Amino acid sequence: MNYVRTFLLILIGLAYSGFISAYTIYERNGVYYDLYDLDNKLAQVTYYNLNSGEYYGDKTISSSIEVNGITYIVDRIDDNAFLNCNYLYSVSIPNSVTSIGYSAFAGCERLSSVSIPNSVTSIGQGAFKGCSAMSSLTIGNGVTTIANKLFARCSSLKEVTIPSSVTSIEDGAFSGCTALMSVTIGDNVTSIGEVAFNECSSLTSVSIPISVKSIGDHAFSDCI
Repeated sequence: MNYVRTFLLILIGLAYSGFISAYTIYERNGVYYDLYDLDNKLAQVTYYNLNSGEYYGDKTISSSIEVNGITYIVDRIDDNAFLNCNYLYSVSIPNSVTSIGYSAFAGCERLSSVSIPNSVTSIGQGAFKGCSAMSSLTIGNGVTTIANKLFARCSSLKEVTIPSSVTSIEDGAFSGCTALMSVTIGDNVTSIGEVAFNECSSLTSVSIPISVKSIGDHAFSDCI
């Protein structure tokens, strides 16, 4: 019994010190937020049950949330946050967000448009992979790398402009974008990875700047 009592006291102490509450998830207007950094008052968009496809319809991410009278800035979208949410139609990302995790929106088959604000500096691998209905894409000027398979199999995407902030397009970044017809690459890109635009079977126009020093194997294979 003494062990049980000691364990309960430890749990109570942790709760008061903030260790347990750091992993508490809060819901605001149909979006779940995790207070991942209590000291700096930061929150990230997350999921409640992974692979449940719980997000649907049109979602707006708040730039901040208030919990117990404290304001937390929403600066991240967690890994897998919207993974396989097949009935998510649109999402509004605020300027407070600086990073989007890997597979954050992967498999959102009905997500039709995405606008990535200038505040975002990093996007994880495959974050928008398989968003087959995405026909409109705006990439903000803060992004420096188009990560591995970031927009792979976005088969409704017709044109892409890669901003001048980007220096690298990684392997398979746009592979399988079968409707993609036009790509404009910013003048600071130095490398294009392997199979970056592989199987972009509708691609007829690509603007490659002189800054590009290396192009990986099969970067444009199976393109018209």
